[in-house]
Amino acid sequence: MLRLVNVNVKPLARKVPGEARFMAVNSTFNVVGFFRTPSKVYCQPGCMQTALTEFWKKKRVFVVTDKRLVDIGVSRKVTDLLDQYKYQYQIFSNIEADPVLANVMEGVNAMKEFKPDVIVAIGGGSPMDSAKVMRVLYENPKQSFASLARRCKNIRDGITEEDRMSPLASGTLADLVCIPTTSGTGSDVTPYAIITDETSETNEHHALADEALMPTMSIVDANLALEMPPTVTANSALFALAHSIEAYASPLGNDLTRALCLHSAKLIFTNLPRAYAEGKNAPDAREALHHAGTMSGMALANTSPGGVCHALAHRLCASFRMSPGTAHAALLPHCVAVEVKSSQTALRRYGELAAHLGFDAADDQARVTALIKGIEKLKGQVGVPAMLMDVVDPKTDHRDILELRMRNITTGAAADALLAAQAAGKMKAPSAAELRKMLVTAWDSPAA
Repeated sequence: MLRLVNVNVKPLARKVPGEARFMAVNSTFNVVGFFRTPSKVYCQPGCMQTALTEFWKKKRVFVVTDKRLVDIGVSRKVTDLLDQYKYQYQIFSNIEADPVLANVMEGVNAMKEFKPDVIVAIGGGSPMDSAKVMRVLYENPKQSFASLARRCKNIRDGITEEDRMSPLASGTLADLVCIPTTSGTGSDVTPYAIITDETSETNEHHALADEALMPTMSIVDANLALEMPPTVTANSALFALAHSIEAYASPLGNDLTRALCLHSAKLIFTNLPRAYAEGKNAPDAREALHHAGTMSGMALANTSPGGVCHALAHRLCASFRMSPGTAHAALLPHCVAVEVKSSQTALRRYGELAAHLGFDAADDQARVTALIKGIEKLKGQVGVPAMLMDVVDPKTDHRDILELRMRNITTGAAADALLAAQAAGKMKAPSAAELRKMLVTAWDSPAA
């Protein structure tokens, strides 16, 4: 049960302009939670045309996207409107599928030269995450990426008193508008970004978390997702499903986040097979998945740091350069199966979710078993492999390579999982050895 209260916690450093927030206490762990969203979310096919008129007083727009979206004409749907509305704009498209630090810093330098008052990110998580970090560095010129990574490890706590007294600027020079073209990352509504430092020996993923990373506006226009290829459709939707399922059982969850989880998961199970098979000929299914992606992002944003699945998948993506959707889909059933063995609360929550999705049975354990089988069935319907060994390149990423990388993956994931547990008021989290066992099982064994 949630209730608004006055609690003895560290004061908020500032009120973030243009950000809707709801403070609440999770009575189970007595930890303060927040419900954050951008100040406005547009969500209807064709809504982009209306949404962009809100910035009619602005003059200079910096567009962040990737080369593929430029080549296939998706970004032009946005720039045509910018032309129509007489905005000056510059396109930056040097963004890789897994955004790297060099691209981000190149974009920051371009921003400083162009001096935008609006930044528009078009694409999946990579352009949106990159644009978030670019804006923060553009608006906070005294910050380096290293100092940003140090202070942005945990949005709930962990920054120094000095940092707390000098919060990052957000929106002082430019608004940030995120326009997702895939339906899974949820980055358009989160104060998080993941950037890879390609200069480090381990290709380190930096998961940044700060209220300054929250977009000003999200434009969830399903017309931009109509042409998504089937593989991208499947992977992005399963990424969103991992957000919804793991966030539902999070100790940091509340009635607001769980409502989003229930409906977004239902939309994905109901609409993914048809959207995958029929593509643009099923616009209603496309719209449902697009909305589910943003809803699951809201749920994740307000229950983060994420759980074991997200902790492992992020490290796995960094090590093997696989898509987040693929990694989360492979790990999710195994993570659910392990979590319900160690937590009665998780068993009850996943049982509730399973029942809502139509996986009813005699008790929670049976419902969770049916849920796991349902996830595996859904993966099969959309051509997503059940095991990690079927995802990686067998020529370069075989089992021996996994063994060599295992220590970095599981040690880092264990640290992330511990951070999440501590944020929720728990003292115990899976060890590196336990995570290693889970990862080895997911490598060559289906969950159901």
